[in-house]
Amino acid sequence: PKHTKVKDVLTLARRLLQMDHINVLRCFEVAEDKEHLYFLYEYIVCRTLASAVEGEEQSTWTLPQVANVSRECCAAIAIGAGSVGLQHLDLSPEHVLLPIDDATGQARVGTSFAKVFGVGLFGVVYEGFKDRVTWPPEVRQAYSQAIVQKRDSVVTSLQSHDKARLDSWSLGTIMYTILEGRLPYKHSADRILKSEVKP
Repeated sequence: PKHTKVKDVLTLARRLLQMDHINVLRCFEVAEDKEHLYFLYEYIVCRTLASAVEGEEQSTWTLPQVANVSRECCAAIAIGAGSVGLQHLDLSPEHVLLPIDDATGQARVGTSFAKVFGVGLFGVVYEGFKDRVTWPPEVRQAYSQAIVQKRDSVVTSLQSHDKARLDSWSLGTIMYTILEGRLPYKHSADRILKSEVKP
């Protein structure tokens, strides 16, 4: 994003390299050239949670396996915020990586560790509106308004209490997705989305 400053990238890089947890995809090095930033992460053979749900693999998971994946996602977010001060802010089923079973080619849960990718990147490395149905409706609305008004930094324009809610809300939608095999909302339009969210 245009608003990103050198110190923002340096702070992100330092914190990413400090973050070492079994449920977070490990970043080993950050480099740059004249035009690009490079983030070197550990390599794992995996499927995303989104891919597993699309293939209906989660329908075969036991409740303890579902609970385990959910717990590991929570652990990843907690370690990011608690140990190095990084929020995800863009957590979705695409960011949850599940190791693949060599025999079946399907996601392996319960015997291996799920890993979360992308902690800290949103708002510094990339920023842009898309179908963020894992966000609370009021935060989606504030975010889309900031884009329309062409504010320098859309993420920093969000209130701190809104940002603090993002990852918690997103974790809830991921747990729902694992249990039901779909996101909890059918529509991305803010007006319709609000009507689907029950108090």
